[in-house]
Amino acid sequence: MVICDEAHRTQYGFRGRLDLKTGAIKYGLAFTGTPISQDDRDTQAVFGHYISIGDIQQAVEDGATVSIYYESRFNINTVKQKRFGERLQASLAKYANRSVEAAQVIEELFAMAREFRLCAEKAETLGLPPAEEAFYDSLANNLSAQELMGDQILMAIARELAEKLRGNLSIDR
Repeated sequence: MVICDEAHRTQYGFRGRLDLKTGAIKYGLAFTGTPISQDDRDTQAVFGHYISIGDIQQAVEDGATVSIYYESRFNINTVKQKRFGERLQASLAKYANRSVEAAQVIEELFAMAREFRLCAEKAETLGLPPAEEAFYDSLANNLSAQELMGDQILMAIARELAEKLRGNLSIDR
């Protein structure tokens, strides 16, 4: 008997050695949250028909898992969100058009991760909370403002803008 978790990932490489259809293996059980149905990989073709199908919402209702929440680290920083989002889309588009290999996309993702880390470190070094960092990045995105004013003045402006915004918050009824 073979029991396989994450059956949608690398398990297709085992098919030649562990093919259920040849009878070399009498019983098999595979789990996946994301089955694949493509020309070169097909979860049902390798592992057989589904026994049970569910989704996250059902698993939450059954108490088998907790709700999944996602919050972007750039949820208020549109400058960084746009910059990283555009780079990611461009990299994936090049891969989809077959103008770059997967290894080059992975290199680009590592480069983006390093830049992401450097951005986070810079915000920590400057002592800017997320709202102030978002204003700072909006101001610093203008290279002439960055060169003319420098970090200290841009930080002061960002802090003042964030403070004014916080002071003007109200609830509409």
